[in-house]
Amino acid sequence: MTVGTALSRSEVGGLRERRKDERRRRIIAAARAVFRERGFDDATTAEIAKRAAVGTGTLFRYATDKHELLLMVLNDELAAITDASIAGIDRRRSLLTQLVEFYRPRFEFWGADLALARAATVQVYASRPPGGKPERARIELRQRRLVAAIGDILQSYAAMKGLRLREDPDLIASSIHYMYIGELRVWLGEPAPRIEAVMVRLRRLFSLVVHGIFE
Repeated sequence: MTVGTALSRSEVGGLRERRKDERRRRIIAAARAVFRERGFDDATTAEIAKRAAVGTGTLFRYATDKHELLLMVLNDELAAITDASIAGIDRRRSLLTQLVEFYRPRFEFWGADLALARAATVQVYASRPPGGKPERARIELRQRRLVAAIGDILQSYAAMKGLRLREDPDLIASSIHYMYIGELRVWLGEPAPRIEAVMVRLRRLFSLVVHGIFE
């Protein structure tokens, strides 16, 4: 190779990163397909690696085990949904409407692929001991961001209306978020989950909290 055609160090690094990103996209696509077809328990890392056209050693450089693979499939999209939900909060609306609409995109996400959702939500919302795994850490960070955003909605509404919260906003926000998780699991267990029906139920559940949190 002549000097004129040699790649610079930055170009080589950029090419390496593009290849890495492409492998990651293939692994995510393959894992999504296998989890959807076989469910979490019956899916194997060997089949996922084969579909992604990578070796198992390469696969485990991206995700250390099957749990991490499943979370990797979900994390990018759920992170984008979280960002959009936080950015889209409309404080002019009623408190109940703000809370319900904050969670609507998450139901839409899970409802778009019910087979994957039913396999995944148990893993996403399972309690796991700290292990330093990056995809699990992303899930835990996102849960904290969601609770903090709900707490901010509550405090902003209280300030606007001249009200005072009876309890710590993070505690109230955590209760609201746990209601969402519980309702999501019930909803996904239905034969034909419908978005508008669960939004009505969610509003009724959240109203039980909202009507008792202000002095």
